[in-house]
Amino acid sequence: ILIPEFDANNAKIHFALPSDNENDPLDLFRQNKFEAWQSFQTSKNFSKPILVSLIRLPGKHRWLFAGVYHVNGEPIKKFDPFSTNQTENWCYELTSDTRCSEIIGRLIVSHKKLGRNSYLYAVNVENQILIDSLLSETLSFDHFPGFRNVSISKDSLDYIIKTSPTDWRTQLETTKGIYLITDLKSGKLYVGSATGSEGIWQRWQEYSLTGHGNNKDLI
Repeated sequence: ILIPEFDANNAKIHFALPSDNENDPLDLFRQNKFEAWQSFQTSKNFSKPILVSLIRLPGKHRWLFAGVYHVNGEPIKKFDPFSTNQTENWCYELTSDTRCSEIIGRLIVSHKKLGRNSYLYAVNVENQILIDSLLSETLSFDHFPGFRNVSISKDSLDYIIKTSPTDWRTQLETTKGIYLITDLKSGKLYVGSATGSEGIWQRWQEYSLTGHGNNKDLI
């Protein structure tokens, strides 16, 4: 509707998932870093002139619309600032189609992705993607998503503590509760509780500043 000349035969869809256990595209989107992260690929994945980007949301089969991009020419090898291996990857020049700007970060679709391939030809899946909902505002760290939807990386926690968005701080300061820390490399879990006067915010602030919250086992 927004791009009348759109042709699924000339497009690929990027189903963005967390990579190398550290880069979560949803966190990067909230930090306005998703476009830069997406432009670096370990392989030549964007083989069509149009790219539609979807980011996996918590829960089953829900994806956040992150834009339609024009792929400008062939990628070149460049140092990838998002790579934990400090390597060069393929860097694409992507241009966002501004006609979709009003629904980026707001449109949620449902799609049961089969297999591990995250880069699919649009013509093969266009009829399998359904509109789920449209958020009133763009998903960002300015708005607290509700406790059931809070699953953030350490980098994102640091960003929240540093910028102290009012919505997040108000919710976390006024709530005491149980939380879970996951070590993505080992799979180990730590269950903690926040009982202080400033609730979860106070405890998570300690984790952000120290990395361990002065817990002897985490140290």
